[in-house]
Amino acid sequence: MEKRLYFDAVAELYESSRPGYPSLLIEDLLWLSRISPGAHILDVGCGTGKSTEPFARRGFQVCALDPGANMLALCKKKLQNHPNVTFENAAFETWPNGSDKFDLVISGTAFHWVTDAGYRQLLRVLRPQGAVGVFWHTFLRGHDPIHEKLDLVYRNQVPHLRVEGLDAAQEMKDRRREEQMLSWAGFAEWRVIRYYSSIGYSAKGYSDLVKTWPDHGGLSDAFFRSAGSLIEEAGGEIVMPVRTTLCFGRRSNL
Repeated sequence: MEKRLYFDAVAELYESSRPGYPSLLIEDLLWLSRISPGAHILDVGCGTGKSTEPFARRGFQVCALDPGANMLALCKKKLQNHPNVTFENAAFETWPNGSDKFDLVISGTAFHWVTDAGYRQLLRVLRPQGAVGVFWHTFLRGHDPIHEKLDLVYRNQVPHLRVEGLDAAQEMKDRRREEQMLSWAGFAEWRVIRYYSSIGYSAKGYSDLVKTWPDHGGLSDAFFRSAGSLIEEAGGEIVMPVRTTLCFGRRSNL
């Protein structure tokens, strides 16, 4: 299975366990893009609609695009009362529509799955001076004792998934992703903004979250029992620190 289509098999878990995006990020993106009411927005990799919904509720004309039929079905169900949203079941790189149509292209925790041809598609679908906002969540390691115990579970049961110095590794991964975008030809006015939050998960919630990570697919029941027992013993909740990164750019005239 192509990795980016993994999520379609866990669409319900994705909807229930993945967080939405900070309201401040949405407001910052609207301020930076300077789009007007009724502007046209393309959401690349809309998934179950977590990135689409904030813009749909504000009345923008949104095209929600995703290659996963199950993900898109949940997005449609969530936004069925918003006639300002249309839906496209397609991969962005090969999507033939929308030339010079959009004032803003957004992508929430999805654009890293788009191939290298993706940024050239952005140039095709964006209007002159149109903007792009790519944003994503990064789960970090907490400092509570439960995180140290959970690290031992990884070390003992799934050592191939354990990352030494997780936060530093995540920081480098995010910076590489940022630098790649900032090098896109045909874009300028780049801004990178980071937002920090924490999310509490129950034992089941944590299990559901982990099952939406492609490299964690197919983990044994023993892993989830061990992780769940740790969370229950710690009071029934694990708090996950999250860094959300926004990369904003604008199509240049060059």
